[in-house]
Amino acid sequence: MFARALGLAALLAASVLTTPVLAQAPATPAPPQRSPAEEAFLGGQSKDCPKCDLRDANLARRDLSGANLAGANLRGAQMAEANLAGANLEEATLIEADMSAASMRQAKLRGAQLHLATLYLTDLTLADMTEVYMENGMMRRARMQRVNLTGAFLIDSDLQEIRLGGAILTGANLGGSKLNNANLVDQDLRGVNLEVTDLINADLTGANLEGANLRQADLYGANLSEAKLKGADFTEARLQAANVLGANLHDAIFKDTMMPDGETFTGKLAPMQQTLPR
Repeated sequence: MFARALGLAALLAASVLTTPVLAQAPATPAPPQRSPAEEAFLGGQSKDCPKCDLRDANLARRDLSGANLAGANLRGAQMAEANLAGANLEEATLIEADMSAASMRQAKLRGAQLHLATLYLTDLTLADMTEVYMENGMMRRARMQRVNLTGAFLIDSDLQEIRLGGAILTGANLGGSKLNNANLVDQDLRGVNLEVTDLINADLTGANLEGANLRQADLYGANLSEAKLKGADFTEARLQAANVLGANLHDAIFKDTMMPDGETFTGKLAPMQQTLPR
């Protein structure tokens, strides 16, 4: 009897060892717990949700004019074609957010994080973008007339065909960005960092670039007629086929610079020389 019990126990143990263990499906992550303010905002009952966690929220085409979203986390949010006119987005996290074709006229974006954000065709007229930080973002064809970009970082970003008429760019850093075909007529760009930027075919007629950093910038075919370029640094820049008729180039720095005629030049222009060789 005892031997039979031992045999049965051994048989049961063997069956346990040979029975395949079924893999358990990964647990579905629980939906984020929303505060009452977040629920009201996402449900459309409120436009105000400062410092809320709104990651990946779908706000496309929503009327958020005048909304208070200061300090909110809107990472990955979908806000294409939304009305954000006059909205407060100061210090907001807008990393990877999509604001394509949104109306953001007079929006407050001071200190906002725009890394990898998309603002294609976005209307930012009169917006306050003081000290915003954007890296590898997309702002192609954005309307940015009279926008305040004081101290802003818009680096390594696509700014092609933007309209910057009357914008304030004091202390701005646009290094490594693409501004091809940008309209920068009469723009004040004094002291702006434009190092390694692409300004191919950009219109800089009458622009003030005194003291600007244009090292390694590509200005192929750009219109710099009547531009103020005193003290600008063109080290290793390309000015091939650029129009510099009437430009003031006193004290501009040229070192291994490709000139409009395609020749590489290193030196300093004579004090009274107004135009580069063509």
